[in-house]
Amino acid sequence: MKSSNLFLPISIIVAGLLIGALTAGAIIFVNDNNDSSAGDPGSSGPTISSISYESVDSTDHIRGSLDAPVKLVDYSDLECPFCKRHHDTLNNLIENYDEGEFAWVYRHFPLEAAHQKAIPEAVASECVAQSAGEEGFWTFIDRIYEETPSNDGLDHDLLPEFAQDAGANVEEFESCFANEETLSIVEAHLEDAQNAGGTGTPYSLLISDAEITEDARDDIYNTLTQLGPEAGSLAVFSEGGNAVGISGAIPEEPLAAIIDRLIELN
Repeated sequence: MKSSNLFLPISIIVAGLLIGALTAGAIIFVNDNNDSSAGDPGSSGPTISSISYESVDSTDHIRGSLDAPVKLVDYSDLECPFCKRHHDTLNNLIENYDEGEFAWVYRHFPLEAAHQKAIPEAVASECVAQSAGEEGFWTFIDRIYEETPSNDGLDHDLLPEFAQDAGANVEEFESCFANEETLSIVEAHLEDAQNAGGTGTPYSLLISDAEITEDARDDIYNTLTQLGPEAGSLAVFSEGGNAVGISGAIPEEPLAAIIDRLIELN
């Protein structure tokens, strides 16, 4: 079905309301893990840094169990082409694990400077979640990534149709979309992404219940360096020892190897 005539103006208003909030001084770049120029050419060995992040809880969007000892928090931009590829990778990976051992958590990281449509799409997904629940949320973002050519190529007139197909009530959806309070969810996710070390999309924060030992840290670093001489610099390990953030759309096989190594620790 087609959207109402108000939908496009509302999209513009939503984007405008967030422009100030999302430019808090951080310079954000969109990273492709295949870019061999990423990182500091002079660095060697794992990078350890002070990062912080919100604990995963029942308010998050989760595929898998909240009790899983290894979780991947996927900070993603719905109009990022590398996120589109990464989303397919994670959809494949999640099928290979028991929900009690590994979980995929989705959080928004819309980069307004690169993709003006990503913010309204993130807000729209939260409105679908409010109307159609978690199953509806995941169906909606799967559809966005499937349909969008990325880089602001999606026709936003299709969003109400996608929402309805995901089980949302269209009137509830559009009312929610116009509500500024829904923006706060996206704002909180974006701030969390930056605090967790995200400087581009996609950004994956792998959280382990068990401490990531020095040997495991080296194994993860070495797995990444197999992708290229500078790829190890894509990872940042938390000083606390329980998380590692990885920039870029890592291919399925090495990402699975990293997940498996963390599962072994637990």
